[in-house]
Amino acid sequence: MSYVSQAPHRARGPLVWRDMDQQALDDAYDQDVYAPNRPLIVARRIAASERARAGARAAAARRYGPSEYEKLDIFRITG
Repeated sequence: MSYVSQAPHRARGPLVWRDMDQQALDDAYDQDVYAPNRPLIVARRIAASERARAGARAAAARRYGPSEYEKLDIFRITG
């Protein structure tokens, strides 16, 4: 069973890679083709991040290694 909806039939152009024409190859790298609700998902993620940041106090950094990149920022949420 395929969960990806099939696009309407269209005339294929010359093959450019394996069994794909240029349009099929472009579609393979375009998430909007496979997730048409992407703008909704992005907006929900942004809103959730803003709510989380609004409820977070200052971060406490905890190191787990010697380099500058080896640390965790821990945020305490207020409610």
